[in-house]
Amino acid sequence: MNFVALVVLYFSFFSALCQSRPTDINEILKSGNGHSIKTAYKVMTIEQEYKLLRYLKLKPLFQKLIIIDGYFFDAITTNSKIIYFKLITKQLPNKTSQQVI
Repeated sequence: MNFVALVVLYFSFFSALCQSRPTDINEILKSGNGHSIKTAYKVMTIEQEYKLLRYLKLKPLFQKLIIIDGYFFDAITTNSKIIYFKLITKQLPNKTSQQVI
């Protein structure tokens, strides 16, 4: 392998390692910490929930829907903890509190 090819390979590898998080992941991480309903990560879609779990290298084992005051929350049990998400695009017209399994 010549010197130029080695330099290109090195910078390609280094660039891949240094890439920042995707914008949507950054926004989700800024929205909360996911430790409770009050501090749930705010997401637009369920796909964003799973994208964040993949980014954090967490394996989902169980998912539970919780409805509080008309707002939809997902509690996802992973291999190490429970992560809470608030689906900000979903809301019931009448405020109710219930848990759906």
